[in-house]
Amino acid sequence: MGGDRGTYVESQLLIMERNGYPEETYYTFSYSPIPDDDGSVGGIICANSDDTLRVLGERQIALLRELSASTANARSWQDACRQSANALATNARDVPFSMLYLAEPESSSFALAGSSGIDVGHQAAAATLQFTASAPWPLKTVLSTHQAQVVAGLDTLFADRLPTGAWDRPPPRPSSCRSWRRRDRTFRHLDRRLESVPAVR
Repeated sequence: MGGDRGTYVESQLLIMERNGYPEETYYTFSYSPIPDDDGSVGGIICANSDDTLRVLGERQIALLRELSASTANARSWQDACRQSANALATNARDVPFSMLYLAEPESSSFALAGSSGIDVGHQAAAATLQFTASAPWPLKTVLSTHQAQVVAGLDTLFADRLPTGAWDRPPPRPSSCRSWRRRDRTFRHLDRRLESVPAVR
């Protein structure tokens, strides 16, 4: 910035390193020159506001709206899973990748019914997962407790590099596993919800 003209920026993405990890923040700010006694620029004043909560909230509401709209006319559970995955793919900043697994009644495994942001066949997105404690995702615990489970240490859990979504590195923070029922089937939803995000490209 130079000269004697001010500047104004609205909802600018700034990656902050203030809590030991890169954090996604948004600020609106302006720089205005302060005149000296001789009329030249003697300094600047910066006014700013933190818009992070507003920007993230609007983005997540938009994703919920997209999920609702895209699945409203689904004619089968397969179609609902595909449309849900497509909707999740529209928000790669909050959900770099997701997988939807289906458990048939009396089955001993989960089948991948939809995904976004990750290739089928990736080590983290197996086509089938067994009901075992050694499975990479805690779907067995989700099935038995019907409670969301947090998965930490994603950077060491898989040898294959995890998808980065809109960012330049895989998510280091926890993922969550959730479940819900529809008629005679139990669904398991695995997503990556960013509490903090890596720096952008």
